[in-house]
Amino acid sequence: MSGVIRYSEEEGWIVSSWAFDYVIDAFHESSAAAAAPGLAAEVERIKKGALRYIDLAKFPTDEVEVLRKTCVEVIRRYETGTDPYQPAGGIPDFVERFRELLRMLDLRATQSPPPG
Repeated sequence: MSGVIRYSEEEGWIVSSWAFDYVIDAFHESSAAAAAPGLAAEVERIKKGALRYIDLAKFPTDEVEVLRKTCVEVIRRYETGTDPYQPAGGIPDFVERFRELLRMLDLRATQSPPPG
């Protein structure tokens, strides 16, 4: 199984379900999630068994920024060895996949919010 965080019609972060769940769990556990109520509701839906899919176009830039900060924290914990689940260097390419997501979120955060 896999999970998808869609950036645009053509691009998305498509990863194994455990990597997707890792980011979703980190966001869900973050106190900052309250600042992104729409995204928090989507994450809650996913955690209850919905399809592992998030379309960033549905969320305003400030909510995408909260997810971006979560990704930064995931990378920091991994690189410093403070991640409770994964020792630094534990899985090859682990952190690079999260850097890929971070680059995508950085691009999305610089765009205008979706119409609504």
